[in-house]
Amino acid sequence: MQQVNLYQPILRKQQKVFSATTLLQGNLLVVLGLFALYGFSLWQSQQIESQLKTVKQQREEQSRQLTSLSATYPVRKKDDGIEQRIEKARLILQHKQRLLAAVGELGLDGENGFSHHLAGLARQDEPQLWLSRITLQQGSGVLLSGSALQSDEVARYLQRLATEPSFSGTTFRSVVINRNDERHDLVDFNLSTIAPTKRRGG
Repeated sequence: MQQVNLYQPILRKQQKVFSATTLLQGNLLVVLGLFALYGFSLWQSQQIESQLKTVKQQREEQSRQLTSLSATYPVRKKDDGIEQRIEKARLILQHKQRLLAAVGELGLDGENGFSHHLAGLARQDEPQLWLSRITLQQGSGVLLSGSALQSDEVARYLQRLATEPSFSGTTFRSVVINRNDERHDLVDFNLSTIAPTKRRGG
């Protein structure tokens, strides 16, 4: 007796790995993922555009403010005369320090016959005028030399000096004012209670 095996592997029913429904669901998920990615990219792009617009608006506002400030507070031009004024102030300070040092060395205790004159000169110190030489002689002999910013300051200085008790009744018989040779913005002066000696014709 011969047996015939009809159960052959080729005759088996092939099992499908993925059904049509599974494939459809998979494709649908992919499509939804792409839409989600596109939506996120679109939202992110809109956010960047909004930020860029805000930055541009801020820049324009700052530019307007800068223009307004430039018009309100224009750039000042360099003052070419500031160095000259500083030099004047330095010279005035030096002369004041010399005068104070001279008064300090002589003292104001009344023992020196000229101390009250120096005290009067110190009280009438003027920023626009300074003394470079002081000569005091017995018998009301006074010689004052110095510089000033303007010749009018010399006349005002003599008026103020006359109010000092130590110079009461003192008459300056010689007043010489000349333009400074080195500094044309200054004048030099010499004040003396002794009249200049007239030269005899030869």
